This record gives sequence, structure tokens and C-alpha cells, in this order.
Amino acid sequence: MKIYRSRFFLKFIAIVFLFSISKSDSPKSILFEILSLPKGSTLNEKTFNNFVKELERKGIVDDELSDGFEFIGGPKGFHNYIEANAARLVIELGVELDLQENQYAEKLETVTLSKLPMQYEFLFERFESIENEEQEILNRKHTDSKNYILGLNISKPIILSKTTESYDRNSSSAYGTYIVLPYSFKRMSRFIEKIINFDKPTLSLRPVFGLKNFYFKKVVNDSIAEVFGGSDYFSAGLYDNYIFNNLDIDLVVLFGGNENGNLGLFTLNNTQIPFKFLKSNFKFFIFSNASIIRQKNSKITGWIDIGLSIRLKIDLK
Repeated sequence: MKIYRSRFFLKFIAIVFLFSISKSDSPKSILFEILSLPKGSTLNEKTFNNFVKELERKGIVDDELSDGFEFIGGPKGFHNYIEANAARLVIELGVELDLQENQYAEKLETVTLSKLPMQYEFLFERFESIENEEQEILNRKHTDSKNYILGLNISKPIILSKTTESYDRNSSSAYGTYIVLPYSFKRMSRFIEKIINFDKPTLSLRPVFGLKNFYFKKVVNDSIAEVFGGSDYFSAGLYDNYIFNNLDIDLVVLFGGNENGNLGLFTLNNTQIPFKFLKSNFKFFIFSNASIIRQKNSKITGWIDIGLSIRLKIDLK
């Protein structure tokens, strides 16, 4: 009986020892050891910041970590990132993983589909889901923010409000221009995404300045014509750009006023016409714009116009 117990304890100690070795040699443990971080560190924001700092110090910069602890998903997101990337990072840092990793992978490959149908079905569904998510991200990616963008547009009103429908639509016109600066409001983008409760990075806001001019005219009688507009509205706001199915889409929100004290809010949308010119730096767009004007006398009016726009992108290289 004593011999049986002693063998049992020896086996138990050996199992515990082997388990501790496998845990200590896990990619996560090796990674934390390379980065001089305590293996049992709590996955909080402090650990995250030290983790990113040590990676950058060793020459590894991962865009997935660049937006901060909260954006990656807090402790859970940080844990998922480490589980998914620890082995890759260890290899990139020049350290070979234990052969047990390869042996374990080979054992997984020997398991047949008939033995674990539900698990494999889940894995295939998960892979398909990830693939679809990656494709969605590719279809809505942002353009490079390290450039100036100059846009010019001309349009005609198509939908008038009660305060503008009395004007002659045929003689009405509008034109505008905007310039986008090569800067990115990353913190503002993440803040707005949190407010709107976006699950993924969606916004890449940039500063934009615009100039808007419109002209409405109506004949009161044979000798008198009433004109609305005619002066320039200087404005500033936010710009974002997406690529859907290889077509550019510009979104612009501008707020400003004119010399008469009138205020204007302008929302612009440019959808690219699939016509390439000058190495894609010069593009044509279908332009639409919703305008809301608050006049100095507190009268509010608005309309929607549509037209054509051209855009020139000046790369900083």
C-alpha cells in the first residue's frame, strides 16, 4: 500500500512538474520574459503600456496596438491579442519556440473530422466569419492621410425647402471648394466611435477648410428681382474618406459664415466616377450637398443640390 501511494505521489509530482514546464514555456510566458515583464502580470492598462513600449524598443510596431488599451477592448481584448499573437511576436523577436508546440500541432492534425464534427464545424464557421470581416475592412479602408486634398465642385439645387422653393430653380447655382490638411484626428475619431458605440475602427477624421457660394434669384415684378446668396461662406470642419469596391467616397461636414453674419452648415458627399486620370491623383466625383443656412434675422432655410466635383490629391513624398 505504501509502495502504491509513493508511486502515486511520484506520478502526481511529475505531472505537476511537466505542467509547470509547459506553462512556463508557453509563447505568452516566453514573450513576457523577453520583454522583461512579470509573467503573472495583470492585463491592465499599465501592463499594456509597458508591453507596447518594450515591443517598440525592440523594433516591433503593431498598428492593432497603436490606438490604446481601451480601443483594443480592455483586459479581454488585450488577452485575446496576446493569445493570438504571442507565438508570432516571439519568432519575430528571434527566439525559437519549443518543439512541443509543433508536436501539439501535429497531434491536432491527426484528429479526424468524424471524431469532432461540432468543433470543426465551429472552426470553419469562425474562419468564414473572420474572412468576411477582413473583406469588409478591405472594402472600407481609408486612404493615406499623408497628403493634401483639393476639391472643386459645381452643382444645381434639386430639392428646395419652403423658404427657397419660390426662387427660380433654373437660374440657381452653387459652387464650392475645400482643402484637406495632412493631419489625422485619431483621438477624436476614437472618442466619437465610443459615443456612437462602434465595435471596430471606422473613422479617420482630418481637418478641412471650405469656401461655399450659392445664388438664388426670383422675379418679384417686371423691374425687381430678389436675390438670395451671392456672398462667400468661409467654413471649417471634418473630412473622412473611404474606399468601397475600389471607389473613393468623401464625407465632409463644414460649419461657417459669411461677411453678413449668416451662418451655414454644409454636409458634402463625393462618390467617385470610375474614371482614372493622372495616376489616380486626379478624380471625378458625383457631388451632393445638403445646406442649412441661418440668416442674421434668425430665418432658417436650406436645400439639397447635386453636381460634379473634381479632386486632386497631392502626396507628401
